[in-house]
Order: sequence, then structure tokens, then C-alpha cells
Amino acid sequence: MMIPGEDSVPVLMTLAVKYLSDCPAALQQLTKENMKLKNLKAQLGETMCWTDYLSLPFTQTVITETLRMGNIITGVMRKAMKDTEIKGYFIPKGWCAFAYFRSVHLDENNYEWPYRFDPWRWQDKDGSNGSFTPFGGGQRLCPGLDLARLEASIFLHHFVTQFR
Repeated sequence: MMIPGEDSVPVLMTLAVKYLSDCPAALQQLTKENMKLKNLKAQLGETMCWTDYLSLPFTQTVITETLRMGNIITGVMRKAMKDTEIKGYFIPKGWCAFAYFRSVHLDENNYEWPYRFDPWRWQDKDGSNGSFTPFGGGQRLCPGLDLARLEASIFLHHFVTQFR
């Protein structure tokens, strides 16, 4: 039996903690954003709901940058259904091609300072230029994309608001 996300989401959470420990400014901003929401909810006497977690913009940039740097899913294998050419390379029908995400996510042509954890790079960007593919793409886009982000958001919220 396959349980989607049983490995990838915990790895995402672990890498987020690692990258945040290497970037105190990001940890501080993440903590501030999450404490503000926690205090507001307490003041209003409301409980957190899933949309609250996803509404935290800096938290989402931390998750996005962790996905980019961590390359939790190495890549995807695809079979050519017909003879095709990609960037000058001929791929015969029936052959398999492997799209290696790390080569895209850590390419200086796609990201300035690609080996630096920089969640601020995602502010005012949506990642739709084709160079951000941690969940695959097209018809085979991971159906657990939103659930993975939600789980990571909940984890990061509790991590920065309840632990020192």
C-alpha cells in the first residue's frame, strides 16, 4: 500500500527547520508572522482553521524556498509516446526521459544565488515560469500539493509559536 506524502512531507518539515536554523532573519520573520496570527486569534477567541495557516504569506515563501532547495522529489520519469525533440535533442518513441528537478531548482539561470536559502525571493512571485517544479506539472501535477503545504504550514506555526 502506498501512502502519499508519508516521506516527502516529513522531509519538507525537517529541511525547513534546518534551513531556518541557518537563516536567523527568516526564522525571526516567520516567528513574528505566526505569533501575530496566534495572538489575534486568541484575542478574538477564535480557533485556527486551515485557511488561517495558508494565509500567512511569509510562511508560504519559507515552504516554497524549502521545496526549491530541498528537492524532496528528485524528478520524474516520462515515456515518449511519439518521436519528439526537446531543445535540439531527439527522443524516439518508447524511450524514457528523466526530468531532474535539482538541475532546474539550483540553476543560476533560473535563480540568483541558487544555493542560498532566501525565502524573500518568492515575494511578489508565483513560481509559474516553469522553473519551479517540486510537485511535477501538467496533467500529472501532484494532487497532494495543497495538503502538503497545509501540513507544513501547521507544523511551522506550532514549531515557531510553541518551541524555543
